[in-house]
Amino acid sequence: MRVKQIIIQKPADLATSLANLKNVAADLLLVFGSVEHFTFPGLRELLQGHFPDAMLLGCSTAGEISADGVDDGTCTITAIKFEQTQLIQGAHNQVVAVGLSGEGLRFGHGSFGGWEPFGPARKVTRCDGNILHELDGEPALEIYRRYLGEHAKGLPASGLLFPFAMLGEDHSAVGLIRTILGIDEASGSLILAGEIDPEGYLRLMHASTDKLVSGAESAAEAASIMAEGAEHSLAILVSCVGRKLVMGDRVDEEVEAVGEVFGKSGILTGFYSYGEISPFAPGASCKLHNQTMTITCLSET
Repeated sequence: MRVKQIIIQKPADLATSLANLKNVAADLLLVFGSVEHFTFPGLRELLQGHFPDAMLLGCSTAGEISADGVDDGTCTITAIKFEQTQLIQGAHNQVVAVGLSGEGLRFGHGSFGGWEPFGPARKVTRCDGNILHELDGEPALEIYRRYLGEHAKGLPASGLLFPFAMLGEDHSAVGLIRTILGIDEASGSLILAGEIDPEGYLRLMHASTDKLVSGAESAAEAASIMAEGAEHSLAILVSCVGRKLVMGDRVDEEVEAVGEVFGKSGILTGFYSYGEISPFAPGASCKLHNQTMTITCLSET
């Protein structure tokens, strides 16, 4: 597997920057950039002109990730040429999927948060999909405000800083976090970024930058182990915008922690998102996560 990557600062620089990849063959092109780049006239045509045999996969972001750290307003283009892997592409409405197969393909994944729980576990007593109405028989918004104290004045935006951990009946974590997207004053309910278990429990969480960086490192270690520590690899990072807001100027540190795990031979790409999809553990089914660093590692033998 061969990987080449360029980072474009301004949409108008696209054609000139692509010239640096004119002799690069690619089966798959990963494109992560700002809205300004994706709405730039002729983007698709330029990419297809330079890589006529490549499948295109990408999206706009809340921040672009590369080995250089985290950027805003840029576009990262990663060209991948596989030697032992076959690709199949499918489209469903507005969702594009690429399937990879081959005996030489090595694949690993990891997804961790780094958030710390506080306060008691509370029973979900009324909910509807992703709408949380009551905890322990009380309006969810009332309880949430009580625990946030001064931070409650900043709702719903401050909800990104205090997500919920989903718990099972025995109060053990199930590996899923739910972020608050909005509040409903009239009903006293919270709007969460994903469905919750109507029979489960929730517990509030908060974070420090050091803990979030450790979570990113744990995700990288899990992905690297599954991929059998390949010498040359591509790591695709999807981290939550809520983590970016918490870490502020130190957000590069979680990308640096991931880079140290994969080493100089590992190429990083990815973006900040509003939800991550991944198994929590090897062999488990994919789930919608909030507030995690989720990593997919690809390599070939």
